[in-house]
Amino acid sequence: MRDSKFKNTVVIMLDNNESGAFGLVINKPLGSIPLSSLIKKLENQNSKKNELYNIKIPVYWGGPVNINKIFILHSKEYESESTRKFKDVSLSSDYKILFEIADKKGPEKSLIIMGYSGWGDGQLEGEMEREHWTLSKLDVNLIFKKDNSKKWLNAIKNSFIRL
Repeated sequence: MRDSKFKNTVVIMLDNNESGAFGLVINKPLGSIPLSSLIKKLENQNSKKNELYNIKIPVYWGGPVNINKIFILHSKEYESESTRKFKDVSLSSDYKILFEIADKKGPEKSLIIMGYSGWGDGQLEGEMEREHWTLSKLDVNLIFKKDNSKKWLNAIKNSFIRL
C-alpha cells in the first residue's frame, strides 16, 4: 500500500461484506501501557484490581479508524460475553478480558489493539485490483508472533496471487 500509514503493515481481515471491510493491524506496537490508561478506575475496587491497574500491557495500533476503541484479538479457547469467533481467532472488546490478561488468566495468546482499519463498500476490492495489497494465508502463529519486525516478511513469504 502506498499510504505511509500502511507501509510494511500486516492487516488481518475479519469482515468483508456489502457494508465494507473491517481489519486489524497486527504488527505496529504502540508500546506497553498501564492498564489504568485503558480502563477508567472504578470506585471501591478490591486490592487485587487496584494492583492490576498498574500492570503494563503491550498495545498495538489497529488502524486509523476509531483509535479510542479497544479490540482484543485472541486465541479461540477463551470466550467472554463480547467474543466474536472467526475461523482461527476470536475477537473480544470488554474490559473484563483486559483485567484477565493483566492477571495472566486471559487467553493463551492475545493482542490488545486500539483502533481498526476500515473500508467502504467496494473500496478494498478497488485497492486490491490496483495491486495496493498483497494477500497472504491466515497464519495464527504469525499473528501472535512476538517479533513484530518479522511479521510483514513472513506474511510476504506466505503470499499468493489473487485469481
